Amino acid sequence: PFGLKNPEAKWTLFNADKPVLTLLLGKKDATGRVFAMLDKGDLVALLDSVLTGKVLAEYRKRAVWTDVDASQLESVILTTTTGNVVLQKQGGVWVDPEKPGDKFDAAKVTELAAAFAGLKAERYVADAKADLAVYGLDKPAFVVAVVGKGGVTKSLAVGAPRARAAASSATPRSTTQPAPRSSCSARPTRRS
Repeated sequence: PFGLKNPEAKWTLFNADKPVLTLLLGKKDATGRVFAMLDKGDLVALLDSVLTGKVLAEYRKRAVWTDVDASQLESVILTTTTGNVVLQKQGGVWVDPEKPGDKFDAAKVTELAAAFAGLKAERYVADAKADLAVYGLDKPAFVVAVVGKGGVTKSLAVGAPRARAAASSATPRSTTQPAPRSSCSARPTRRS
């Protein structure tokens, strides 16, 4: 009845790399307070509302990218279900390589690139091995990709509407290795 067999979240406290304590967080009661229990115990607690907010908060970095510099981008590619738009920077001017005579407003392209570089996640919906179809990401509505100096490419797929998707979703993709996890004394994990 407390939702602790399949916890909503859990906090594991570490001493160096050794886990020393794990707190399981179950479902909320009618007042919005959450049930909690140690993983190696059987005593169930009901946390107050302030502590509930803190243990269920999202503490992961919200920056989607840490290594995209809008001023260093060489290409922006928008892929939709109907085709691609490719913009390349040539001599400080953004052009479509298919139509080199067409010029684009550099300020608008730079604004798009800056928005892409500064993306922040509102929340995480899955940690690993998510069913992309649930979020409309198996066949995204569109993909924005940027290519920086040295050919490093970053792309963001934006989910297409799906009957089971509650809201638009996006997933970052990268040709570089993911950043290593930062070391900390407490690491929250969420079940989706």
